[in-house]
Amino acid sequence: MDTGPLPTIVSTKLDFQLLLPGSRDVAVPAVLDYSADEPYSIRATFHTGEADVSWVFARELLVEGMGGPAGCGDISVWPGRHQGQDVVFLSLSSD
Repeated sequence: MDTGPLPTIVSTKLDFQLLLPGSRDVAVPAVLDYSADEPYSIRATFHTGEADVSWVFARELLVEGMGGPAGCGDISVWPGRHQGQDVVFLSLSSD
């Protein structure tokens, strides 16, 4: 039985750094996924050790945030420098 072509999925593993007060950083492994079935979004799944936590946000938000501050509300993205390196900050908040 032919079910048609499989959806295109692109995934990459990253280590995010959770910035804490007192100049402490904690590595948080994550996976970013793009699926052709949802072409306008990116799924970020963070592996906290306790549970996996996923956030879905607009692909355009990530693109805009790499060039300047973008987003409002629960998700914000902006470029910057941390420990002498160019980085992209991602702020997530929820109730």
